[in-house]
Amino acid sequence: MNSNAYKEVATRGRYTQEDLDLNKAQWGNFKTYVDAVELAVNSSNNSPRIVGSEEFRPGAWVGNYNNLVSVTPEKVTTEQYEKMVNEVASFVHLFKKPIADAILPEQPDLIVEGKVAYPRYSQTLLFYTEELLAGRLPVQIRRKSSRGFEFEGPPDLQGVIKERARGSHMLVSRETKFTFDTPANHLLYEFHSQMAAHLDHLIENYAHLPEKIPKQLQHHINFLNTAVPEDVVNSDASPALRDPTVLAKIRGQSSGVIMEIVDLWEAYLHQRAQLDPFENFATAIKPIYEVFEIWCLHRVLEILENEYGSWTPNRDRSAASQFVFEEADAVLYYDTSVSSHSRYVANEDAFGKRESGRPDFVFVLNGEIRWLADAKFQNLDRLGISGIQRFLGYLMDFIDTSLEQTPPTALLGIGDSSSIKTFSVEGIQVHQLSLMSAGTLESTGLEAVRDMIVEES
Repeated sequence: MNSNAYKEVATRGRYTQEDLDLNKAQWGNFKTYVDAVELAVNSSNNSPRIVGSEEFRPGAWVGNYNNLVSVTPEKVTTEQYEKMVNEVASFVHLFKKPIADAILPEQPDLIVEGKVAYPRYSQTLLFYTEELLAGRLPVQIRRKSSRGFEFEGPPDLQGVIKERARGSHMLVSRETKFTFDTPANHLLYEFHSQMAAHLDHLIENYAHLPEKIPKQLQHHINFLNTAVPEDVVNSDASPALRDPTVLAKIRGQSSGVIMEIVDLWEAYLHQRAQLDPFENFATAIKPIYEVFEIWCLHRVLEILENEYGSWTPNRDRSAASQFVFEEADAVLYYDTSVSSHSRYVANEDAFGKRESGRPDFVFVLNGEIRWLADAKFQNLDRLGISGIQRFLGYLMDFIDTSLEQTPPTALLGIGDSSSIKTFSVEGIQVHQLSLMSAGTLESTGLEAVRDMIVEES
């Protein structure tokens, strides 16, 4: 048991309630949580699950499970894993949505927490709003004085006296207006808008939701369409509703239920921060093989940037990306179909119109493939046969074996040692490179990647 009072276990294991040091109530909560995570995982391949109500199998999914169990990868040290996760989190922060969403691995615990939290905030907001509408929405009094030779409203006698004291014959009128265009009403409008968006997303993407959620969504829509004054909807004002100073000002100008709504809004903002995939990447539940792939992408881009200058990400029609370099005719394709360089699969005469395979990395320089690689979070001495077969298919499709010198290719993984191994397939040299080895944070594998990519370029 660590200092955070939850059990640490490794991926790929099998663990009973006793193994995890959980009492009966904790085990019940843990099982419910894991079941929800399993449902939220889009892939049925080795997702975390409870088997037979008795055994927890995390598969390849690392992270903090409901502050009861922490799962870490069994193939690297804790120091290596923490370094990898921290580098990936910093790397992904460089991107803006939607590219960041495309690159980030799936984090089902955030989905689970959102499914639980957002309907709860929605229900409480609707309760407070109903209480508020039983009276009147917050209004603000705006007084305006006007000067002229005729009164344009009720006379402002003190203003007229001041004009006379200055020797002026101007008349002063006073106009008082009531407006709903207040920061409190803007907050109310924004809160209902965000709740409607969250509930709509849940209904659109998840089955087996409580029947009350569609009803709650309709109540939010009704409020936005009928109860919000035009003063607010058509206003040019845009108060910073995340700014503590603005929220404190709203509190100072309000009383009763509006103060409760401000408290609820702040709690919601805090909850959203907790569900932010950027801020919680280190503890979020995620597949370790995707974390390793993104870490490899980060390190490969570092190597390329040193040689070919800064890069710009371009998102294609899939969830993958291309990285275009500014100082050379160079593109790194990451986890995407590169049909323009396919020799067979994208050949319409042979297979009809279809996309090529999706190697993890294809680096194209001056219109020619310069390097092709796949990343596997596996020990290179014990690679799975399916992954090897897929990689061999990429070689045959993308590499022209008739060339006098074929471009270098690589399988990137982890290993017991940092030694580099090579083998040949139809004249194509394949390098097996361990990027993390036992006892070292980094190995010579990254240096070999650098040598392959920039050699004779």
